[in-house]
Amino acid sequence: MATWYQSFIFSALSSRVLKATQYWTTTNIADGLNALAICIEMIFFSGFMMWAFTYNEYKRKEGTPATSIWRPLWDSINFTDFFLEIFGSLRFYICGASPEEEERYNDGKRADFGQAFGVEGHRPRKLKKSRMESEGESVDLQSYSRVTSN
Repeated sequence: MATWYQSFIFSALSSRVLKATQYWTTTNIADGLNALAICIEMIFFSGFMMWAFTYNEYKRKEGTPATSIWRPLWDSINFTDFFLEIFGSLRFYICGASPEEEERYNDGKRADFGQAFGVEGHRPRKLKKSRMESEGESVDLQSYSRVTSN
């Protein structure tokens, strides 16, 4: 939240106080000052984080055995989650959204692509015929409204 206000102040300064050079615009200078201020602030915040979240609670107590390196190492190189995400994404790409997800987006209140990005003459695409036609309906992606065929 503070970085937003800081960015706002630098943007306000760019229109009145900061002057453009041959290589930098006032916007470039304001963005650079904002990034520099954040980097300097992070030095202090890192100290606060070290104080707030100390390592002392993770110290091993006397007499307790050390954890073997193999268990955390195997946990870090376990690619099961990675492959599950790839499978889920490919399934969505190939099969499309489930009917529950389509219902969530068919409320009629969402802007279409042309309205959202200001592109005139954008033609809507229809979803794959095979799945939708088998159910006897089609979805117009332009307006996200479900059209039932008779």
